[in-house]
Amino acid sequence: MPPLPPAILPALLLSRYLFFLTQRPISRSNTHYLQQRIHGLQSLAGVLANVDTPGTATAVALLRGLNPGNVRETAERLQLQLLPAARAELPPGYVVADTALPEDFLGAAGRVLLVFGPAIGIGDEIICFPLPSRVKAVNPAAEVVVLTAYEGLWDRVSGVDRHGCYRDHDHLLAALRGQDALGGFDVVVLVDFENPELYRAVTADGGIGRYAELSLGARVLAAVDNHDRWVYRPPQATGCSTNFYDTLDRLAWAMGLPAGEPAARFDTLTGRRPASDGAELVVYACPFTSKYDPSPRYWTRLLCSLLPAEPARPVRVVVDPGTNSSTRRFSAQLAQAAAAHHDGTAVTVEQAAPDVRQRLSVRGVFAELDRADVVVCTDSFTAHAAPLFGCTTLVLARPGLENWRAPHPRSFHFDGDGPLADVVGGMRQVLGHHGVLRPQDRQVPPLGAPEQRLVAAGRDLARLLAGGHGGADGGDGSSGADVERVRAAYSCLAAARDAVVQRLPGWPADARGLLRDEAYEIPMRRLESERPVPRWARPAVLNHMEHHWLRWRNTNLHKYLELALGEAP
Repeated sequence: MPPLPPAILPALLLSRYLFFLTQRPISRSNTHYLQQRIHGLQSLAGVLANVDTPGTATAVALLRGLNPGNVRETAERLQLQLLPAARAELPPGYVVADTALPEDFLGAAGRVLLVFGPAIGIGDEIICFPLPSRVKAVNPAAEVVVLTAYEGLWDRVSGVDRHGCYRDHDHLLAALRGQDALGGFDVVVLVDFENPELYRAVTADGGIGRYAELSLGARVLAAVDNHDRWVYRPPQATGCSTNFYDTLDRLAWAMGLPAGEPAARFDTLTGRRPASDGAELVVYACPFTSKYDPSPRYWTRLLCSLLPAEPARPVRVVVDPGTNSSTRRFSAQLAQAAAAHHDGTAVTVEQAAPDVRQRLSVRGVFAELDRADVVVCTDSFTAHAAPLFGCTTLVLARPGLENWRAPHPRSFHFDGDGPLADVVGGMRQVLGHHGVLRPQDRQVPPLGAPEQRLVAAGRDLARLLAGGHGGADGGDGSSGADVERVRAAYSCLAAARDAVVQRLPGWPADARGLLRDEAYEIPMRRLESERPVPRWARPAVLNHMEHHWLRWRNTNLHKYLELALGEAP
């Protein structure tokens, strides 16, 4: 095989992230994202200008002329010019292992860099907050450094010894190679939502010793050991872990890291404020998302109808001002309309103060969340950040975003395309447990012995599954007796769930707005049998049961029953 071009890593970095950028829908509230990413890509022009590869000179010219108005038109021409320099294949001398990483890959590293790629959103990056602590769990002496594109995001995350921000893609490339101010690392881990597939080019790059890349969205992991010339590509788990929080657990396991307790996912921030004294309920409203623009009419009606005219306790609503002048105007008009409706008596409405750059930074949002009790938001990074602060989170999400649901016991999801009356009714059922509604302001679902049996069955199954991930390792995963105990508990849960679902048509109309998040009428598959599960089938059966338990645990119905019948474990 001929020698690979010296610019293969920067060329592939540019090619992959240019493609990701052109595939992402971007709302008006997130135009700064597009501008920043174009600037980041253009920083690689200087590196590629010194490379004598066919098409590179034309690629550099196209790259330097890139702007928000021509990005999609120019991207295809630029990709064609990059093809000769960005083509990468694994060298024939490397051993390819379709297995998890060896224990010493991260366990013996003195310095570990966790760098978050340019195609990951803030919410997806928040999902990864447990990673530094999990590295420390297997290697307490390791120095864990985080590099991100988002200023202020990692200030308070446990397990991080040092963190910083990269300016652009050239800075990112230098950090991967250990050539920036952070210095060299024993292991570099690139985490992104998209699948960068840079590991092939890393085998040809002499500046990186040990490298792993984790793609949350593609649910894949690949790693390179350039010292011993090994490539690791653990198999992707199929038919399970569709939720990205659960996906991270499985990918962490493949990296040799512990999954940790489920509750620990949301216990990663230091310096959280004490719980509210209960005098005033603070509601933080964030109508913005990076992918589409909010409807002024919808959000005005939502904030005006969600809270009663005479709440049982004082309420203060704080509206997020967003990231630019357009979002600030939207926020101000929304706050003004909601304040006029509630006339400032027991409900006050205000706009959160932007920072000196006339926008609310990540640090500013976190400060507001630290003061909030309830968060009403779209499926945005706020939906992932709010549970970290112990907030009850009411999320408006369009269909197709189910895998992003935070598996937090106080995070509820509502159909953003559904009737507003259903959304308001469902949200009010949750707000009723914050003492803000009087009895006449909501209709309570009838809960009795069937619902109590369902809650108890879920807790029994959770205890049996605690500390393991079924057959995720591809081996037996557990003894035959363990599998049978899990199967018996799973069958009890399935039967109890079916019994409760049959009672749902008797719920009041207001409460049924909670039930649009899942097709509850579809029963869980029963796995009852007089015969024991064969040894060869145990991993698949365990994976199936755990997957459906995790899915059930993340439904509004499960969370509401825990909320209404007792604190979630």
